[in-house]
Amino acid sequence: MEEGLGIFNSIQFTSRNSNSLADLRLAHTSSRNSLISVNQQLAIGFGVAFGLILLKLFEGDVHLVQGVIHQAFRYTFLVFGSLTMLSPLVFRRLHG
Repeated sequence: MEEGLGIFNSIQFTSRNSNSLADLRLAHTSSRNSLISVNQQLAIGFGVAFGLILLKLFEGDVHLVQGVIHQAFRYTFLVFGSLTMLSPLVFRRLHG
């Protein structure tokens, strides 16, 4: 299972880098590549922090999830899944 996750992460990062660098001139690719790497690390960190905030919000609202941590995780994953489905809208702005 973990091998599959590594493959999909690698494909995701490679495709994002390729799409992000496609419209740049050769002189700007080096600095842009560094910026993309930092941006990816920040996105991962903010994703973890946002996930924890959502989890705590769903866990704390007794009326919504009735205090069950399993339901809080489920709602958190649903929110992240919805946000992931919206991410292609960002890449639509790139020139083909």
